[in-house]
Amino acid sequence: SAVICNDKAVGYMGSIYTGIARMICGEYMSQSYSITDPLTSKLVTLRLIQSRDPKIKAAVNGAKASIGIDVGLNAEFVNPSDAFKTNKDAKRFLDYVCTCLENGAQRIIYDSQKKYGCDILGTGEKLKARFPDIKSWKKFDWKSNYKNADIKVNFYIDSSYFEEVE
Repeated sequence: SAVICNDKAVGYMGSIYTGIARMICGEYMSQSYSITDPLTSKLVTLRLIQSRDPKIKAAVNGAKASIGIDVGLNAEFVNPSDAFKTNKDAKRFLDYVCTCLENGAQRIIYDSQKKYGCDILGTGEKLKARFPDIKSWKKFDWKSNYKNADIKVNFYIDSSYFEEVE
């Protein structure tokens, strides 16, 4: 997908990163991914489904903005043979998937801040609500302060169906 900033194409984002960006923005439905389990080297096909809108916490301290985004997902193993023998193994793998998604999100954020200089995820729209009026928001100058904002994304996969006693 093309990365658009101020009505101009400034870069390109591959399909996996586009999926992660859509999860962060709450525009994601579902998609299947094949992921290698680092413990067993087994290729596992997993369908990730957005379970709710992302929860966003934002704060401003002077010229520094901090934004935390929690993204909730559900997961289904596409092939029954991909299922894990124990709930513990399944949870370990899903934690690994969350770590992979978080690393991808941090790369998207880094690129958008340092490479493109543009808030491609629309995080500023959430931050804007922390200001009493539009004049204060404009004075804050998000376009300039975005590159130094602290943005952290956490992914959670609901694994409640793995919580049965073995």
